[in-house]
Amino acid sequence: MAISSQLPLLLLVASITYATSLAIYSLYLSPIAKFTGPKLAALTKWYEACYDIVYNNGGKFSFKFEELYTRNPKADKLEWMAYRFGIPSNTFATVPHELHRLRRPPLNPMLTGKMVMLHNGYTAYIGDVTMEYAFGFCYDKLKSPGFQDSMHEAFLAAYRFGHVQTHFPFFLPDLVALCTRLTQGEDLSTKPPSRPTVMHEILTSTLPPAEKNITRLVDESTTVVGAGIMTTAWVLSVTTFHVTNNVRIHQRLRSELFEALPDPTQPLDWVRLEQLPYLAACVKERLRLGFGVATRMPRLAEGVMRVFADPNAFIPERWLGNPKTASGKPLEHYFNPFGGGSRICLGLNLAYAEIYLGLAAVVRRFTFELYETDESDFHIQYDFFMPVAKLDSKGLRVTVTSDVLDG
Repeated sequence: MAISSQLPLLLLVASITYATSLAIYSLYLSPIAKFTGPKLAALTKWYEACYDIVYNNGGKFSFKFEELYTRNPKADKLEWMAYRFGIPSNTFATVPHELHRLRRPPLNPMLTGKMVMLHNGYTAYIGDVTMEYAFGFCYDKLKSPGFQDSMHEAFLAAYRFGHVQTHFPFFLPDLVALCTRLTQGEDLSTKPPSRPTVMHEILTSTLPPAEKNITRLVDESTTVVGAGIMTTAWVLSVTTFHVTNNVRIHQRLRSELFEALPDPTQPLDWVRLEQLPYLAACVKERLRLGFGVATRMPRLAEGVMRVFADPNAFIPERWLGNPKTASGKPLEHYFNPFGGGSRICLGLNLAYAEIYLGLAAVVRRFTFELYETDESDFHIQYDFFMPVAKLDSKGLRVTVTSDVLDG
């Protein structure tokens, strides 16, 4: 009886002792205790959660630290970060290095005077392509009037919620909406689609059965859709802004496209488009300046400007003529927009194809002017996994002045 009456006190003392011991270890005995930084951040992840969710509308933690690098190619992810979107078993979120190497291979083979919300148009375009590539069908968002049904805002809301999900993984149940066809009993492994899809590649691969269960398929499909649409649409939107905002760049790119594609109705060929020097330079320059993902992936520590002259300016010409640095190294050596190693962006080839085809089609066919859009609409202010500018931005809005197909 005496012991039970003292149990709450014993638990309290044990909790305080544990917390104190953990604090001492974190501040003084941990292998990373010697690194400088706020002591509160060393004591608790709530420091990170505050910047991710609360401080100045959230999404600010990535701007508060300098990333540490390692040459060890077999690095595991932090397990607690795998719950960002409630899909911990997808390839992107996989924690152990060896399990990631197991899951990755099956995915490798696939992968007019009127104001237009062009960023919504790009989201619809990338969304339709991604859905066809992953599942063999799409929702034809490009056909929605004014691209208002592109789900652009819905994706932004989901990305923003990702910080909450990272720190509170129990908030969100497993997502199953994207695997409706599977839950209804259709066996894609025995009914091959008319062309390869991501889901079919997984189901027909040599992965063990445990890697083909419904949870894995849901997580993987959510990653393909969530990571493959808004990121590429953002790159296309910002590239289009920079091209349109500079008359010289716009005229030079348009002239190159008119010469290479005299017939605007002919199908575009990605391989051929990659051979166009100035188009390739515009794409590279945009990817150098920024990227589709903002979180924990800074390309350069602030204040270190050693490779690219005038690094914050959009200058496609810097990529023409096999350029080199002052030390003689090719600039390509420092071009790494999709990461590297076994964790390199799975969809980089699809993204490149979408960017080249989308940019060429829009610039070749239409003439337009920016409508109440400036650089502040693309200056990254928030890290919601993908880059987000000021919260009241209306995105990339243009006024179409001509369409070559209208004569």
